[in-house]
Amino acid sequence: MAQYRILHICHQIAIGSKHKVIESYSDPAVAAEEQWHMAPGRVGSRIGGRLTTFYIRLLIHDGDVSRPALEVFEEAAQTWDRLLRQWGYFEAQYVDGRY
Repeated sequence: MAQYRILHICHQIAIGSKHKVIESYSDPAVAAEEQWHMAPGRVGSRIGGRLTTFYIRLLIHDGDVSRPALEVFEEAAQTWDRLLRQWGYFEAQYVDGRY
């Protein structure tokens, strides 16, 4: 199952986001976190503009490894795409003149 760890991580996050607490098959190594960051305003910005900008960074932790959430979800989508093609549910895609 280690080769599909990414799917396990997404499953943990999906169940946790719905129920807040995972009662069965909980994996304490998996966690999601949001981090708020502040970026200073740019020199030359318009008068009356914001002096700072706030942005959020979403991270997923798997043990000691932390990755951006988007990166995790993109890998999960690629994994599902590969598996569904192997199982015959999807056909090859025609992209840039190649399959």
